[in-house]
Formats: sequence, C-alpha cells, structure tokens
Amino acid sequence: MLCAPTSIVPQQALYIQVITLRTQEMRGGGHKLTPHVTSTFLPTLSRSSHPSTSIFGPINQASIRTKQRQHFTHKGMTAYEYTPLDASKHEIRLLELLPGDSEDIPHCRLTHTSLDHEPQYVALSYAWGDPNNRDTILLDGRPFRVTRNLDIALRNLRGQGLTERLWVDALCINQNDLAERSQQVQLMRMIYQSASSVFAWLGEAADDSDFAMKTIKASGKEDSDIELDPETDPNDIDPRLKVALRKLLDRPYWRRTWIIQELAVPSPRKIWIGCGQFWVPWWDLCDTIMNPFEQSNVKLVTNTHLHRYFTLNANTMFEFQKGPLELIRLLKRSGSYCATDPRDRLYGILGLAKERDQVALVPDYSKPLEQLNAELVEHLIQTEENLNPLHAYRTSRHQTPSWVPQISTGEFPNDSWHRVRPFYASGDSKPHVQFSTNHKTIKIRGLEVDRVSACIGPFESRPELATKLLCTQDFQDAALQAVTRREGYLHDPASENAEIEDRIWRTLVEDGSQFAGPPAPDDFRDMYRVMSERSRTGVKMSSLSSSQAREVVPYLEYSIVKMMHRCFLTTIKGQFGTGPPDVQAGDLLCVLFGGSVVHVLREDGDHHLLVGEAYVHDWMNGEIMRQYQDGEAGLQEKEFELW
Repeated sequence: MLCAPTSIVPQQALYIQVITLRTQEMRGGGHKLTPHVTSTFLPTLSRSSHPSTSIFGPINQASIRTKQRQHFTHKGMTAYEYTPLDASKHEIRLLELLPGDSEDIPHCRLTHTSLDHEPQYVALSYAWGDPNNRDTILLDGRPFRVTRNLDIALRNLRGQGLTERLWVDALCINQNDLAERSQQVQLMRMIYQSASSVFAWLGEAADDSDFAMKTIKASGKEDSDIELDPETDPNDIDPRLKVALRKLLDRPYWRRTWIIQELAVPSPRKIWIGCGQFWVPWWDLCDTIMNPFEQSNVKLVTNTHLHRYFTLNANTMFEFQKGPLELIRLLKRSGSYCATDPRDRLYGILGLAKERDQVALVPDYSKPLEQLNAELVEHLIQTEENLNPLHAYRTSRHQTPSWVPQISTGEFPNDSWHRVRPFYASGDSKPHVQFSTNHKTIKIRGLEVDRVSACIGPFESRPELATKLLCTQDFQDAALQAVTRREGYLHDPASENAEIEDRIWRTLVEDGSQFAGPPAPDDFRDMYRVMSERSRTGVKMSSLSSSQAREVVPYLEYSIVKMMHRCFLTTIKGQFGTGPPDVQAGDLLCVLFGGSVVHVLREDGDHHLLVGEAYVHDWMNGEIMRQYQDGEAGLQEKEFELW
C-alpha cells in the first residue's frame, strides 16, 4: 500500500550505511568485479560514459534489437527433459550461452555441478514478466519456452560476449518438479552468495532509461562532466532526468519478492545493474539515488523522489550484512512485493531469516497454502512469544480459518501491520494458545471487555474520509451518546466536552504521529480544535488562513492514514475507538493474553471469528490487565476457540 507510511530508515541514515559498508568493501578488495569475471571481460571493462559503451565495452547495437529477432518453429522436435540433480551433493545446474549472431535464437547448454566444488558462475536476477508472453530458445538442442524478458536478457548478455556460465532460476531449476523446486530453493542463499557476480536485469530500454543509465554511469566517474552547483534546488534540476530515474526505479523488477534476497546476500560490489544497452555497478546506482549531500555530479536529482522499493531493498541489504533478520520483520517489509507462486512470499525471504526459522519452515511447494500459513503463524507465535503474527495481512475478505493470515494477498489498504505501534494492551503477559492438530482452530485465553454498539464507516475513499474528518461533529455526537451510556453517568457538560475532545483527537490518530508517539504531540490537539471549531460554526475549511491551514494539514493527513478503511466505533459500556472494516454491532472487544492491541471477535456458534484489531484509548497500555489483576468485577478469564 503506497499511501501508508512505511517504517524505513531516513534517507540520510541510509546513505551513511551505504558509505560505511562501501568503505569496508573498498578496504577488502576494492570496487570491482571479482577476479574471475574481470578476466573474462578484461579487454572491454571501459568506464566510458559514451552512449554506445557499457561496462563490458562497445555495444553491438543489433544485439538488443528485439524486433529483428529470428522466430523459431519447433514443430516435430522433442521438448527438453531434465536430468535429476543429486541433492546430497548440493548439485545445481549452470547455463552456458553459446556464441551466435544477434538475431539468432539463444542456444544454451546445461551442465551439473556441485556448490561444494566452488564453481565459477554469474547469477542472474530478473523479473520473469508476463508468463503468457513467451519465446523459444534452444536448450541442449531442444526447444524450451521462456518468458520474453528472459529471452531478451540472454540475447543482451550474449551480445556483450559473456563466456561465464550463468545460473538462471527458470532454466536451472526444473519448475515442473515440485520436489526439486523445494530442494533448490533451500540453496538460493548459497547460490547468490557464491556467485562471482550478480547481474540484475531491469529489462529493455524504455522511458528514457538509456539517459538515466548514462547519468548513473557518469556519476561514478571522478571526471564526470555532469556537475551541479552546490546551491542547486532539487526542484530546479532537469525534469527529464528526474522522470527518467524515477521510471527506472518504478520497474517491476524492484517489486519482485525474490530480488530482496538476491540483492541482499551477495557482496554489494558483485552486483551489476543492467537495462537496455547499459550495465552499471550497484554502488554507482546507490550514489546517484541516495546521496543528496555531495556537491557534485547528480546527487540531488532524486532527493524528493527516493523510491520506496529501492529503499526497502537497500535497507535489507545493509542490515543483512550484520546478520540474519527477524522473519516477522521481513514479512512486514515485503508485504507489497509480488510473487508468481504465493508460497514464495515466504520462501523468497526465508534465506535472510534466522536458522531457527529456516529449520522450522522448510520449503515445500506441495504443501497447501492454507497449511503453510497456519504453520507460519504457529511458529511465529512460539518464537516471538506474542500474538502479533495474527495481525499479518488481515483483509476484509472472509478468511478460513479467520485467524490465519493470508500471505498470498500481499499488503492491502486495510492491512493491520502498518498500524502496529508500541502498544501493550495485555501488559507483559505471554500468549496462552493451543493449536488443533489439523490447524483448523486455535484456542486463545484472554478477557472479554466490552461489545460494539454501533459504528461509522468503513471509509473507503480519501475524499469521503477527509470530509468526515473535517466535519468532526459526527464523531463528537457518537462519542457523546456512548459516554451517556456509562454506568453511574452524571451529566457534566464541561467535563464531558473536555474528555470527549481529548479522547477523540487522540483516537483518530491512534495517539501517535508519523514520527512520534504514543503519546501524540500536543500540536495535534490544537489542529483538531481548529477543525472542530469550523465544524461547529459551519465555516468552510477553505476560509482558513494559510498559517492555520499549515497547522491543520499534518493532523488531517495522519488521521486519514490511520482511519482509511477503518470504522469509528462505540461500545455498550460507553467507550469509543476505531476498528477493522468488517466490525459490526454485537462484536466482542477482547484483550487476549500476549496481544499488543485490542482484538475484535465475533461469536459464531460455539466458536469465534477473528475480525481484526481495534484501538480503544486507555486500553492500549495494560490498563485492562491491571484492572483484572486488581479483581475488578466483570473481568473474567475466558478461552476463545477461533476458526
């Protein structure tokens, strides 16, 4: 979900990471290709910025003219058949590109080798592309169908004079053999770590990509003729350059789940980025995109357009250099990435996780997705010792079982993980859970606190929500009606108004801001008051002065982020808060042991359904648990069986 704030390292901090890691690598061998690959391309490793030159030397322009490609008819020919690999020897297949003219169909040869023998090869990282748009190559003299993007990549590399053997997943793994896929995927981390180089192929030249790649190449040269004045405003830089670089980072390649691992595990100095006729070192791309501080070259061009996916990939790369990452964090970070097989949403990042995760969740493509999801939740609850794994990829669509997150759906607008702040609704309690042997149900212990009485929403469009937020009277009226239902309620307008105002403005932003909280900054209270006053008097927000508008916008924008695809709810005991899009009157509001938030459950016969997560002010930091421990009437521990 691109509209939601993402927890990413600020640009300056990320650039510092880049410089630190690059300095370490320079000390450890310099910014260059590994010796074997360098020797392969030694005659042509020119760093000229001339448009007809790549890192591999002068380009054969015809090698990338796909319109003139020879088409192949394989009628009557026998399709390629794989020879099984020996898993006990860590065997993989490597691809040899045979010489040929630019318009010739790629002829390739597969050989078996063991990773234990430390073979020399280049690993290709690329996006498969449209599975229905395929071309034919020759594999050991037999026809083999590949996606067009791979066909173009092979032609490009052959045109560069590549003689190094390649590892290409679509060709080196028998994709029709689920057992082999499962076994080879376990080797992916080793495959990319052991490669002499990793070639990241972005695709054909398009959207002025040659201009962008030439700029990146020039930015890596000390004698670059692309210079900017130190005082240059990023907004004044050539619009063509901004657009070209932004389009380059918008390519489908950056959104592919597998590339997170493919770029993170090798040493960054091994990575080369290819697009059209140009190939540039990863470091040069980083320098151009992430360094807004240097006073030369093109360092400012994308200061205001740092692309989310590129940043997430770079963050993961630099963090992994320090050691394996938390699986739950990887799942959250990769939520909006794409995978052809939904299982790869887990398997594609598993190689970056800790050993305990890799041992517990061994890739198995024959396993039903529902079973994989349930096993993932069980493993994470046990290792994390909290219920946060239940929040993963919660959608408004009906789920079976309701407690199992849908890793296949990716990050949806109402995905709950982006809402998880440092709340502690159940205090320091640990989860009390019991999974059924078939993973159809889960028993969780906790407290039933209240029930939903009514709700406003969900808000499915930004204009609708903005209008509702600017007309705060609706929320205030609903909150007042809820307050009057409290046991022992005594009418006191002054006290009511003060309490309702404080709780509403905090509730609409879940008592936080993009950069802080809880608690939310006091400035947000003043912004809410401006909005509330205009709502009561009927004065349009457009009549605000420019200074008032600037004061209101931060609160309005963040409340839109937190309330989008959510509901404003009230309870039968006089509380109010926010809840998931499917919440309805009669739903239970529960504090489950080990849960960081309030959970919404729905009675369904003898069982319950997990509807989602709620925010109720004054419940989010262990207040309910303390009341329970103090023996407050009405709070009793219960067991909920979810399906």
